[in-house]
Amino acid sequence: MEILSERTENSQVFANADGTRTLEQSVEPQRVRQGGSWVPVDTTLKRTAAGVVPKAAVLPMTFSNGGDDLVGRLVDGRNVSRD
Repeated sequence: MEILSERTENSQVFANADGTRTLEQSVEPQRVRQGGSWVPVDTTLKRTAAGVVPKAAVLPMTFSNGGDDLVGRLVDGRNVSRD
């Protein structure tokens, strides 16, 4: 049985019948929190009013729709990177 409170983007913990726990980890993110639930990472791009964005990515990113706009923006929670 998975212990949902211990789930992260790249790990999940399972409670075993014998009282032990099993940790599954991945080098790359497998899921992303959207709203109150976890969804699989989906880097498929979609157009929005703000620009072009992936459907589900760990770090919020926006790419320009073209023209004279900023080429892209990646937010890591502390800093904003601009190219």
